[in-house]
Amino acid sequence: MVVTVAFLHHNEYKIRLTSLLTSHSSFYDEPRGPSSGLAIQNSTAPPSPFELDPRQRSPCALPADLNRDEGSTIAGSSRMSTPYPVNSTPSNGAHDYDELMWNVAHYQQRCEKAEEDYKNLERDTRQNKSFLLATKGIPDAIRKELEKKNLDIANLKRRQRNQEHLKPYLTLQRMSTEFPCEEEFRTAFADMRSNFDSLLVIQGFRLLPANLVCDLPEASDLRDLLVKVFGEELESADQKLLQRFLRAPANAMVQALTGAAVCQWVFQSELRCMELTNTSLLQKYRECIEEICGEDVASKLNNAAHQKLFKSAHFKQIAIPRIAAKHTQRLLDALHPLIDDKRRSRTTSKMREYLEGIFYCGIQAKCLTWVGNEDYEWIWHPCHSAFQRSIMQTESSDTTRERTHVRLPLIPGFRVHRNNGGTGEVNLLKKLGKPLKHPGMLVKALVLV
Repeated sequence: MVVTVAFLHHNEYKIRLTSLLTSHSSFYDEPRGPSSGLAIQNSTAPPSPFELDPRQRSPCALPADLNRDEGSTIAGSSRMSTPYPVNSTPSNGAHDYDELMWNVAHYQQRCEKAEEDYKNLERDTRQNKSFLLATKGIPDAIRKELEKKNLDIANLKRRQRNQEHLKPYLTLQRMSTEFPCEEEFRTAFADMRSNFDSLLVIQGFRLLPANLVCDLPEASDLRDLLVKVFGEELESADQKLLQRFLRAPANAMVQALTGAAVCQWVFQSELRCMELTNTSLLQKYRECIEEICGEDVASKLNNAAHQKLFKSAHFKQIAIPRIAAKHTQRLLDALHPLIDDKRRSRTTSKMREYLEGIFYCGIQAKCLTWVGNEDYEWIWHPCHSAFQRSIMQTESSDTTRERTHVRLPLIPGFRVHRNNGGTGEVNLLKKLGKPLKHPGMLVKALVLV
């Protein structure tokens, strides 16, 4: 029975890998110019996404959401509505090609690991059978009957758990369900801050030269992150003003750029992965449920399905780490000028672990905003903004100095708003439940003053 499960997982990875290649076969036939940096026709295998030029690895963003505008800016922060991710028509062929390369490399590794596990399980099964025959253990008929009974028990328990989970959503009477998102949200940000603090003890960083910032191309990730940290005035700043901007400690600068990356690549962008793909057949299922059961039941069921997906082991152990690893590599490429060449290998190795943890927690927090009860607003104030004690906190231990302006933003915060339906926005996926226990401030932004 164990070998059969491993064999099914093994086939699943092969099927996913094959479907990826066949569904995107047009990318292999499409001629690519020298500017793309990719030569597919003359190579025996697709290049690894780690070999791509950092400037070509653009964020995997989807078209604007059909229901909410997730990128509107409100007083130095962006209104983060709570739509569900919709992956429909690709917005750019190059983005889809980069995403394909990441998925192909990931499932190649998963397939190789599954083949190795299958061989090990097959060997262990042969050894167990030989041991039973040698020791005249449990008869084969009784063993098979026990395995069948255990499988039936596991299936019945699974069905019971599923029914208990769906009961609050499919009840005929109107009832509200309070989702336990608040504590999970705070836990995710606490873990994220712990990884941010670990960046301060890493050695091997250097200050960013002002002349290098002036020479950065407009489309580079590092330039975009610097603008996110220091504001739009960085674009028109001269070299003397840039030197004043960049005189912060190197480790704090790395923290700030990492926080800007989480804010821009995770909270402000669509979460794009195969697990959240919306197909025509799936959309028809939703329409049929809405026609038969009504919009309210369809909305509850859709919310329940997303909760089950976000809590599943596959999503937590495979999907989120895969996306976090992609963002980590992109950020390491952007932070290349801030890492000392002599210590690059060791510093990069230590950073990778903490950065993957930071992005993992950020993606978890974003998923919670989709299944939460309220509307969320992310808080990120650039350098020289007014310090607001109600929505910000600082690590400074000097309590005598007056705190008036933000010296460097580090970690974005979140504020929660009650969703009373009075905004005039179209939200086809309605929220359920009571407001959070502490409406208003959910997580304060961390800054240096």
